[in-house]
Amino acid sequence: MFTKILVDFDVVHLSDQAAGLVLEMAKSADALVTLLVIRAQLDNVMSKSDDDFIAKVKTQIAPKFELLQQQAEAWGVQLELEVTWGDEVEQLLAVIQRDGYDLLVIGKQHTGGLIHAIEGIVWKTVVTRASIPVLTFP
Repeated sequence: MFTKILVDFDVVHLSDQAAGLVLEMAKSADALVTLLVIRAQLDNVMSKSDDDFIAKVKTQIAPKFELLQQQAEAWGVQLELEVTWGDEVEQLLAVIQRDGYDLLVIGKQHTGGLIHAIEGIVWKTVVTRASIPVLTFP
C-alpha cells in the first residue's frame, strides 16, 4: 500500500470531495499526505523574500487547508503543506524524486491558461512522466 502521498494542491483543481477521499485512503493505509502548492515562477518575484511569498500563498489557501487539517487530525492522518514555485510538471516530478513519494494525486481541472494550451495539460504530462502511480480526479 502507499505510505507517502503527494497531492497537487490547488483550491480550484482538486474538489473538497476528492481531497476528503485522499484523506480517507491515507487513513486506511496509515500514510503521510503532503499537499504541494505550486505557483508560477514569476509569482515569487513580486514578494520581498521567499518566506514572504510562502506566507502569502499559505494565507490565500488557509480556509481550505484548515478544513482539511481538521479532518486529517480527526482521522489521525499526518498532513503537511509545502509551497514552491516554477514549472508545475517539473516541480511535481522533482518533489516525488527528492522525497520518495509512492503515490501522486492530481486533479484534472487544470486550465492553465495560454502556457498550458501551448505546452499541454499538466495532469496528462505528469501521468506519462511520473515514476510512481498517479491518481487523477475529475
